[in-house]
Amino acid sequence: MRKTLLALCLLSGYTLATEEGVPTLSDDFFHQFSINSTSWTEWGKVFNEDNSPLSDDLIRHSSIVKNILEYDYKINIPFDVQRSYKYSSLFRDAKDPHYVYDEKNGCGAATVRVLGSAASGSISATVPEVAFQNQTRVEQVRESGRKYNEEALHVLAAYCGTGSNREIEPALRDFLSKFEASLQVSGQQILAARSTENKANAARQANVDAIMQAGAKKKSDELKVAEERKQEAMRLANVEQQTLRLAKEEDQKRSEQAALEARRQAIVEHSQMLKSGKLSIKNIQDGAIYYDAKYDAQVILHPPLEPDHMNYMARGTLEKYEGGKYILSMNMGNDIKYVAIILDPAVLKVNGFVARAEGTVSFVGEFVAIDTYTTVSGRERYAPVFKALVLSN
Repeated sequence: MRKTLLALCLLSGYTLATEEGVPTLSDDFFHQFSINSTSWTEWGKVFNEDNSPLSDDLIRHSSIVKNILEYDYKINIPFDVQRSYKYSSLFRDAKDPHYVYDEKNGCGAATVRVLGSAASGSISATVPEVAFQNQTRVEQVRESGRKYNEEALHVLAAYCGTGSNREIEPALRDFLSKFEASLQVSGQQILAARSTENKANAARQANVDAIMQAGAKKKSDELKVAEERKQEAMRLANVEQQTLRLAKEEDQKRSEQAALEARRQAIVEHSQMLKSGKLSIKNIQDGAIYYDAKYDAQVILHPPLEPDHMNYMARGTLEKYEGGKYILSMNMGNDIKYVAIILDPAVLKVNGFVARAEGTVSFVGEFVAIDTYTTVSGRERYAPVFKALVLSN
């Protein structure tokens, strides 16, 4: 059920801030490696090297890590799969001494190739014996994982090194540190369980060998009886083990279902208390709940010519203040878009909001009008105008 919770959160892109005491998506992600050794194999094999094709598994893994980081660290991460297909030499270019950062060089492309593969690198760097059971050069695999993650973090810092994107590399570094600490614990537990199982198998085999040696001195019918008794004993032992395993799995399912229901109920109660006024708005997520605001990139990418007067939430970089409005820029994949925010005296400022030049501004606002602006190339573009309801950095 913990896997179900993780999958639901990742697929929905849910961005409500985690309540104190409620596990993060990182916790749920780490947990799967403590209960399922196949996760080690699945995640340990997906690397990205220079000039290597962009695989579906890598895209899926990077998307999962992206959603975890956005949820747990409250950041926005560009994620451009199409551009990433074209950037097959991210690592080589970033290590070039003549490399110069260009905001169009594809932070979104870098995240697709780096986020998921860095998680694979952490598996190789910690307890590779779990993911690669038949690997004999364990230390070489471990060193390869460490080296890969050093380069991957360097690439991410190079391609996502300006504006709000600077938050991405430190967030990934912190996530990988916690991931590796969790893997050390769960990996050693899995190896210990394997060792116990191997010893039990060896003991059973030794017992079989002893019986066979003793049976060689007896008549063939006595050997047959002894073997039948041994097989029956093993069958009964397997039945008992299967019964215990099923009971344990059922207990775990009930526990996870209860945890999921408790988390869902906490979110519902929090939303109800905000709506009823029993709780005050403390952050931008609370504001979005209170005003039924949603994030819709299409309103910014392709604004309708008539405002719908619905409430939206978004985040951008403060470019200037003029005419009682904040002008924000937003990096939307291959383009820079602009929005205007009308400042109302009644606007609610949370988390100690302070407007700073080129600083981050998160807002909840009503879509009330359309402005136009002219690009440096002379093109006239449209920008939505929002009446600010809640502001936060």
